[in-house]
Amino acid sequence: MGVLRVNDLPKPVRLDEGIITYEDYIFDDDDNESYQSESENQQANEMRSAPTTPARRRRQKETRAERKIRRFLELDSQNGGMKIKRRMGARKMRRLENAKFMYALADPEDICDDFSDILPSTVTAFAQLFIEQQNMRAWNEFIEKDEDEQRAFLENAVRHTKNSEKVYEIENRIGGRQERSTINFARNKQQEEEARQHHPAYSAAACFSRMDQRFKTIFAQKHLPWSFISSSEQELRAYFLSCASPESQWCSAPIPSAWHRLLLHGVSQYLSLHSTSVRNDEGEKFLQVHNERAYFIPPHNNLVAFIAQIHKNERRKWSIGL
Repeated sequence: MGVLRVNDLPKPVRLDEGIITYEDYIFDDDDNESYQSESENQQANEMRSAPTTPARRRRQKETRAERKIRRFLELDSQNGGMKIKRRMGARKMRRLENAKFMYALADPEDICDDFSDILPSTVTAFAQLFIEQQNMRAWNEFIEKDEDEQRAFLENAVRHTKNSEKVYEIENRIGGRQERSTINFARNKQQEEEARQHHPAYSAAACFSRMDQRFKTIFAQKHLPWSFISSSEQELRAYFLSCASPESQWCSAPIPSAWHRLLLHGVSQYLSLHSTSVRNDEGEKFLQVHNERAYFIPPHNNLVAFIAQIHKNERRKWSIGL
Protein backbone atom coordinates (compact mmCIF):
# COMPACT_ATOMS: atom_id res chain seq x y z
CA MET A 1 0.00 0.00 0.00
CA GLY A 2 1.51 3.32 -1.07
CA VAL A 3 1.03 6.94 0.16
CA LEU A 4 0.41 9.78 -2.26
CA ARG A 5 2.53 12.86 -1.98
CA VAL A 6 0.79 16.19 -1.47
CA ASN A 7 2.49 19.13 -3.17
CA ASP A 8 0.08 21.92 -2.05
CA LEU A 9 1.41 22.27 1.46
CA PRO A 10 1.50 25.80 3.00
CA LYS A 11 4.83 27.44 2.79
CA PRO A 12 6.52 28.64 5.95
CA VAL A 13 6.48 32.41 6.65
CA ARG A 14 9.42 34.23 8.06
CA LEU A 15 8.63 36.70 10.86
CA ASP A 16 11.50 38.99 10.04
CA GLU A 17 10.17 39.81 6.59
CA GLY A 18 7.98 42.66 7.91
CA ILE A 19 6.90 44.42 11.09
CA ILE A 20 3.33 43.63 12.14
CA THR A 21 1.44 46.55 13.77
CA TYR A 22 -2.17 47.11 15.04
CA GLU A 23 -2.93 49.05 11.86
CA ASP A 24 -3.03 45.75 10.00
CA TYR A 25 -6.08 44.70 12.09
CA ILE A 26 -9.67 46.10 12.07
CA PHE A 27 -11.29 46.10 15.47
CA ASP A 28 -15.16 45.96 15.53
CA ASP A 29 -17.88 45.17 18.08
CA ASP A 30 -19.70 42.82 15.75
CA ASP A 31 -18.18 39.81 17.44
CA ASN A 32 -19.36 40.96 20.86
CA GLU A 33 -22.85 41.75 19.58
CA SER A 34 -23.12 38.46 17.77
CA TYR A 35 -22.06 36.71 20.96
CA GLN A 36 -24.76 38.53 22.95
CA SER A 37 -27.44 37.79 20.33
CA GLU A 38 -26.47 34.14 20.33
CA SER A 39 -26.75 34.01 24.12
CA GLU A 40 -30.18 35.70 24.03
CA ASN A 41 -31.43 33.31 21.36
CA GLN A 42 -30.15 30.43 23.42
CA GLN A 43 -32.01 31.69 26.51
CA ALA A 44 -35.20 32.18 24.47
CA ASN A 45 -34.93 28.65 23.12
CA GLU A 46 -34.45 27.34 26.64
CA MET A 47 -37.57 29.25 27.78
CA ARG A 48 -39.60 27.87 24.87
CA SER A 49 -38.42 24.38 25.56
CA ALA A 50 -39.40 24.71 29.24
CA PRO A 51 -42.40 22.58 30.25
CA THR A 52 -45.73 24.53 30.11
CA THR A 53 -48.28 24.43 32.91
CA PRO A 54 -52.11 24.80 32.56
CA ALA A 55 -51.94 28.33 33.99
CA ARG A 56 -49.22 29.27 31.50
CA ARG A 57 -51.21 27.84 28.59
CA ARG A 58 -54.32 29.74 29.76
CA ARG A 59 -52.39 33.03 29.88
CA GLN A 60 -50.97 32.39 26.42
CA LYS A 61 -54.47 31.70 25.10
CA GLU A 62 -55.84 34.91 26.64
CA THR A 63 -52.90 36.88 25.23
CA ARG A 64 -53.52 35.53 21.73
CA ALA A 65 -57.25 36.34 21.98
CA GLU A 66 -56.50 39.85 23.23
CA ARG A 67 -54.02 40.38 20.41
CA LYS A 68 -56.59 39.21 17.88
CA ILE A 69 -59.27 41.57 19.27
CA ARG A 70 -56.80 44.46 19.30
CA ARG A 71 -56.00 43.88 15.64
CA PHE A 72 -59.73 43.91 14.91
CA LEU A 73 -60.25 47.15 16.82
CA GLU A 74 -57.34 48.87 15.09
CA LEU A 75 -59.03 48.53 11.70
CA ASP A 76 -60.02 51.67 9.81
CA SER A 77 -63.70 51.63 10.80
CA GLN A 78 -65.96 53.64 13.04
CA ASN A 79 -66.02 52.92 16.75
CA GLY A 80 -68.89 55.14 17.91
CA GLY A 81 -66.61 57.78 19.44
CA MET A 82 -65.35 55.40 22.15
CA LYS A 83 -61.77 55.68 23.29
CA ILE A 84 -59.82 52.49 22.71
CA LYS A 85 -57.48 51.48 25.50
CA ARG A 86 -55.03 48.65 25.80
CA ARG A 87 -56.92 47.11 28.69
CA MET A 88 -60.71 47.33 28.69
CA GLY A 89 -63.38 45.51 30.62
CA ALA A 90 -65.68 42.93 29.10
CA ARG A 91 -68.69 45.26 29.12
CA LYS A 92 -66.88 48.12 27.39
CA MET A 93 -65.33 45.70 24.91
CA ARG A 94 -68.82 44.36 24.13
CA ARG A 95 -70.16 47.88 23.57
CA LEU A 96 -67.24 48.64 21.28
CA GLU A 97 -67.80 45.48 19.26
CA ASN A 98 -71.53 46.25 18.95
CA ALA A 99 -70.76 49.81 17.80
CA LYS A 100 -68.35 48.52 15.16
CA PHE A 101 -70.90 45.98 14.00
CA MET A 102 -73.61 48.65 13.66
CA TYR A 103 -71.28 51.01 11.81
CA ALA A 104 -70.26 48.18 9.49
CA LEU A 105 -73.91 47.65 8.50
CA ALA A 106 -74.49 51.35 7.76
CA ASP A 107 -73.38 53.22 4.69
CA PRO A 108 -70.42 55.52 5.52
CA GLU A 109 -72.13 58.36 3.64
CA ASP A 110 -75.23 58.05 5.83
CA ILE A 111 -73.30 58.41 9.10
CA CYS A 112 -73.64 61.97 10.39
CA ASP A 113 -71.89 62.79 13.68
CA ASP A 114 -73.28 66.34 14.04
CA PHE A 115 -76.96 65.19 14.08
CA SER A 116 -77.79 67.44 11.14
CA ASP A 117 -79.81 64.66 9.51
CA ILE A 118 -82.44 64.67 12.29
CA LEU A 119 -82.55 68.41 13.01
CA PRO A 120 -85.08 70.47 11.08
CA SER A 121 -83.61 72.64 8.39
CA THR A 122 -83.91 76.35 9.12
CA VAL A 123 -83.47 79.34 6.87
CA THR A 124 -81.68 82.23 8.53
CA ALA A 125 -82.44 85.87 7.83
CA PHE A 126 -79.19 86.23 5.90
CA ALA A 127 -80.04 83.19 3.75
CA GLN A 128 -83.54 84.57 3.17
CA LEU A 129 -81.90 87.75 1.89
CA PHE A 130 -80.28 85.81 -0.95
CA ILE A 131 -83.47 83.86 -1.71
CA GLU A 132 -85.78 86.87 -2.22
CA GLN A 133 -84.71 88.95 -5.21
CA GLN A 134 -86.39 92.17 -4.05
CA ASN A 135 -84.56 92.16 -0.72
CA MET A 136 -81.32 91.27 -2.49
CA ARG A 137 -81.76 94.22 -4.82
CA ALA A 138 -82.32 96.57 -1.86
CA TRP A 139 -79.24 95.13 -0.12
CA ASN A 140 -77.07 95.68 -3.19
CA GLU A 141 -78.27 99.28 -3.45
CA PHE A 142 -77.44 99.82 0.22
CA ILE A 143 -73.89 98.42 0.08
CA GLU A 144 -73.10 100.41 -3.06
CA LYS A 145 -73.58 103.67 -1.12
CA ASP A 146 -70.72 105.34 0.69
CA GLU A 147 -70.41 105.50 4.48
CA ASP A 148 -72.18 108.85 4.92
CA GLU A 149 -75.15 107.84 2.80
CA GLN A 150 -75.50 104.55 4.69
CA ARG A 151 -75.46 106.38 8.04
CA ALA A 152 -78.09 108.87 6.84
CA PHE A 153 -80.27 106.02 5.56
CA LEU A 154 -80.13 104.19 8.90
CA GLU A 155 -80.88 107.34 10.91
CA ASN A 156 -83.87 108.06 8.70
CA ALA A 157 -85.17 104.50 9.20
CA VAL A 158 -84.85 104.81 13.00
CA ARG A 159 -86.62 108.19 12.98
CA HIS A 160 -89.45 106.77 10.86
CA THR A 161 -89.90 103.86 13.29
CA LYS A 162 -90.15 106.17 16.32
CA ASN A 163 -92.73 108.36 14.56
CA SER A 164 -94.84 105.30 13.73
CA GLU A 165 -94.84 104.24 17.39
CA LYS A 166 -95.94 107.71 18.51
CA VAL A 167 -98.79 107.76 15.97
CA TYR A 168 -99.93 104.33 17.20
CA GLU A 169 -100.02 105.55 20.81
CA ILE A 170 -102.02 108.66 19.86
CA GLU A 171 -104.53 106.56 17.91
CA ASN A 172 -104.99 104.31 20.94
CA ARG A 173 -105.86 107.32 23.10
CA ILE A 174 -108.19 109.04 20.60
CA GLY A 175 -111.26 107.67 18.88
CA GLY A 176 -112.22 104.81 21.22
CA ARG A 177 -109.11 102.69 20.62
CA GLN A 178 -108.36 102.61 24.36
CA GLU A 179 -111.74 101.09 25.19
CA ARG A 180 -111.36 98.56 22.40
CA SER A 181 -107.92 97.52 23.64
CA THR A 182 -109.28 97.15 27.20
CA ILE A 183 -112.06 94.90 25.95
CA ASN A 184 -109.58 92.80 23.98
CA PHE A 185 -107.36 92.47 27.06
CA ALA A 186 -110.28 91.28 29.20
CA ARG A 187 -111.35 88.81 26.51
CA ASN A 188 -107.79 87.43 26.23
CA LYS A 189 -107.56 87.06 30.00
CA GLN A 190 -110.84 85.15 30.09
CA GLN A 191 -109.68 82.85 27.30
CA GLU A 192 -106.43 82.26 29.18
CA GLU A 193 -108.31 81.28 32.34
CA GLU A 194 -110.55 78.90 30.38
CA ALA A 195 -107.54 77.31 28.72
CA ARG A 196 -105.87 76.95 32.11
CA GLN A 197 -108.92 75.18 33.54
CA HIS A 198 -108.84 72.61 30.74
CA HIS A 199 -105.07 72.16 30.96
CA PRO A 200 -103.90 68.51 31.37
CA ALA A 201 -101.91 69.53 34.46
CA TYR A 202 -105.21 69.90 36.36
CA SER A 203 -106.57 66.48 35.49
CA ALA A 204 -107.33 64.11 38.34
CA ALA A 205 -104.48 61.76 37.38
CA ALA A 206 -101.94 64.61 37.26
CA CYS A 207 -103.05 66.03 40.63
CA PHE A 208 -103.00 62.58 42.22
CA SER A 209 -99.50 61.88 40.85
CA ARG A 210 -98.18 65.09 42.47
CA MET A 211 -99.24 63.92 45.93
CA ASP A 212 -96.81 62.43 48.44
CA GLN A 213 -96.28 58.70 48.35
CA ARG A 214 -97.79 58.17 51.80
CA PHE A 215 -101.06 59.82 50.73
CA LYS A 216 -101.14 57.69 47.56
CA THR A 217 -100.75 54.58 49.70
CA ILE A 218 -103.48 55.69 52.10
CA PHE A 219 -106.03 56.54 49.40
CA ALA A 220 -105.30 53.26 47.61
CA GLN A 221 -107.01 51.42 50.47
CA LYS A 222 -110.56 50.23 49.98
CA HIS A 223 -112.00 50.82 53.46
CA LEU A 224 -111.89 54.56 54.14
CA PRO A 225 -114.43 57.11 55.45
CA TRP A 226 -115.46 58.15 51.94
CA SER A 227 -118.31 60.39 53.15
CA PHE A 228 -115.89 62.45 55.26
CA ILE A 229 -113.43 62.72 52.34
CA SER A 230 -116.15 63.74 49.86
CA SER A 231 -117.77 66.34 52.15
CA SER A 232 -114.38 67.88 53.06
CA GLU A 233 -113.40 68.16 49.40
CA GLN A 234 -116.70 69.77 48.41
CA GLU A 235 -116.38 72.29 51.23
CA LEU A 236 -112.81 73.21 50.23
CA ARG A 237 -113.77 73.54 46.57
CA ALA A 238 -116.71 75.83 47.32
CA TYR A 239 -114.74 78.06 49.68
CA PHE A 240 -111.67 78.64 47.48
CA LEU A 241 -113.70 79.04 44.29
CA SER A 242 -115.48 81.96 45.98
CA CYS A 243 -112.32 83.33 47.67
CA ALA A 244 -109.31 82.70 45.43
CA SER A 245 -107.02 85.35 46.92
CA PRO A 246 -103.84 84.21 48.74
CA GLU A 247 -105.00 86.00 51.91
CA SER A 248 -108.09 83.79 52.26
CA GLN A 249 -107.84 80.97 54.79
CA TRP A 250 -110.21 78.11 55.62
CA CYS A 251 -110.43 76.70 59.13
CA SER A 252 -112.03 73.37 59.91
CA ALA A 253 -113.99 72.38 62.96
CA PRO A 254 -112.05 70.70 65.78
CA ILE A 255 -111.04 67.20 64.63
CA PRO A 256 -110.02 64.97 67.54
CA SER A 257 -109.13 62.00 65.33
CA ALA A 258 -105.57 62.07 63.99
CA TRP A 259 -106.65 59.71 61.19
CA HIS A 260 -109.28 62.15 59.93
CA ARG A 261 -106.81 65.02 60.14
CA LEU A 262 -104.36 63.03 58.01
CA LEU A 263 -107.06 62.36 55.41
CA LEU A 264 -107.91 66.07 55.31
CA HIS A 265 -104.22 66.85 54.73
CA GLY A 266 -104.31 64.47 51.76
CA VAL A 267 -107.46 66.09 50.34
CA SER A 268 -105.84 69.53 50.63
CA GLN A 269 -102.75 68.32 48.80
CA TYR A 270 -104.93 66.81 46.05
CA LEU A 271 -106.48 70.27 45.56
CA SER A 272 -102.97 71.87 45.49
CA LEU A 273 -103.64 73.64 48.80
CA HIS A 274 -101.39 74.07 51.83
CA SER A 275 -102.69 72.73 55.16
CA THR A 276 -101.39 73.07 58.73
CA SER A 277 -102.51 71.46 61.99
CA VAL A 278 -103.16 74.04 64.73
CA ARG A 279 -104.11 73.69 68.41
CA ASN A 280 -106.52 76.21 69.96
CA ASP A 281 -106.59 77.53 73.52
CA GLU A 282 -108.71 74.63 74.70
CA GLY A 283 -106.20 72.07 73.38
CA GLU A 284 -108.35 70.96 70.44
CA LYS A 285 -106.70 70.41 67.08
CA PHE A 286 -108.06 71.66 63.77
CA LEU A 287 -106.71 72.40 60.29
CA GLN A 288 -105.96 75.70 58.59
CA VAL A 289 -105.93 75.54 54.78
CA HIS A 290 -104.84 78.36 52.48
CA ASN A 291 -104.00 78.82 48.82
CA GLU A 292 -100.44 79.94 48.05
CA ARG A 293 -101.26 80.89 44.45
CA ALA A 294 -103.13 83.88 43.08
CA TYR A 295 -105.77 81.63 41.51
CA PHE A 296 -107.50 78.36 42.38
CA ILE A 297 -108.23 75.72 39.75
CA PRO A 298 -109.57 72.46 41.20
CA PRO A 299 -108.97 69.08 39.54
CA HIS A 300 -111.40 68.01 36.86
CA ASN A 301 -112.78 65.09 38.90
CA ASN A 302 -113.45 64.54 42.58
CA LEU A 303 -110.97 62.48 44.57
CA VAL A 304 -113.53 59.84 45.58
CA ALA A 305 -114.71 59.35 41.98
CA PHE A 306 -111.13 59.12 40.73
CA ILE A 307 -110.17 56.50 43.35
CA ALA A 308 -113.32 54.50 42.53
CA GLN A 309 -112.30 54.52 38.86
CA ILE A 310 -108.82 53.25 39.82
CA HIS A 311 -110.31 50.35 41.81
CA LYS A 312 -112.66 49.55 38.92
CA ASN A 313 -109.77 49.38 36.45
CA GLU A 314 -107.83 47.12 38.82
CA ARG A 315 -110.78 44.72 39.10
CA ARG A 316 -111.13 44.69 35.32
CA LYS A 317 -107.45 43.84 34.86
CA TRP A 318 -107.73 41.11 37.48
CA SER A 319 -110.76 39.56 35.75
CA ILE A 320 -109.04 39.68 32.35
CA GLY A 321 -105.95 38.07 33.84
CA LEU A 322 -108.03 35.17 35.12
